[in-house]
Amino acid sequence: MSGKSDTPQSFYKAIKGTFGKIPAVLGPNGNGKSGYGLPTSKKSVVLTLTGRDKENFQKLFNPAGVSKNTGNGEVALYWLFNCDVNNIDKFTSGGSGNRCKLNQGGTEQTDPDLKIGTKLLEVKSYAGGAFVGQGKGKLEGLTRFNRFKEFVKMANLLAAADNFLNLDQLEKESTGLQKLSFVELQPAAANFCMLRTVIRRERLQEYTVFQKMEKKMSEFDKIVKDYPILKPCSTEDIGGEEIAKRVLAFLALQAVGGRETKQSDGLSGGKPGYGNFMVNVDSNNNGKIEFLRIDEGSINLEAIKEKKNFTISGGDISLNFKQLFGK
Repeated sequence: MSGKSDTPQSFYKAIKGTFGKIPAVLGPNGNGKSGYGLPTSKKSVVLTLTGRDKENFQKLFNPAGVSKNTGNGEVALYWLFNCDVNNIDKFTSGGSGNRCKLNQGGTEQTDPDLKIGTKLLEVKSYAGGAFVGQGKGKLEGLTRFNRFKEFVKMANLLAAADNFLNLDQLEKESTGLQKLSFVELQPAAANFCMLRTVIRRERLQEYTVFQKMEKKMSEFDKIVKDYPILKPCSTEDIGGEEIAKRVLAFLALQAVGGRETKQSDGLSGGKPGYGNFMVNVDSNNNGKIEFLRIDEGSINLEAIKEKKNFTISGGDISLNFKQLFGK
């Protein structure tokens, strides 16, 4: 992600300073008659540049004149999408008429790096196969989990089921959430599911000792019924495995895409956002660019069970985009 010191002016100056002028993008046919577009029909695409476009792109991979916070490949992409035959005459230092615009920042640094029309691009530079093609992807740090209040509440309710007789635990807002993955959450979810089933089937909520637990379980059920990924969790005997992976998937979807359906609490969207792209400019600077579109609800629930694909550590969410969203 670029830092706040980066501007359209600094990107323009870096491009011009590299070549002494603004070179034109020749396009996929190499004849200067067309430019490059974002993927449309497929969710994952690898674009391999050739010829003069590849040479120029490589020179802009890490150019002089921009902030150290600017990731490798961002200036190169900015040039690639702004300087083809259809857009180069509109390309200016100010950036107001540019096809591709800088977008990074935001109050929580959650805004993706670039914007083309309505589409947002979060740019990374890893070895090939990070998002598309060969390779297993990599664990990518995103954001802190604690701003996702409904996840925090659900996770705490599951954790409280491990020690439900200690009723004070039910009021706490954090119970072991600084380090969490499916492995840690599944046992708590299993206990929660078992207790919910027994309490309701045996009508134990008629007894004072269970009344508070039933109230908290009803709060859990109320949350999950608002979201498609969570709705099955309201089934009494669904099991801890299903609850744990869906609760973590809910968090992952919020972190990368924003709300599934409910917008009432004003929570800011995730990065890159539904329908937008994770973009990997190969760190070998070989002209290969991976595009992975993040579609709403398209998450691999089995992959999220692996700690190497999704984890919270030190309060930070990390996930493997390729394994969770690229399948």
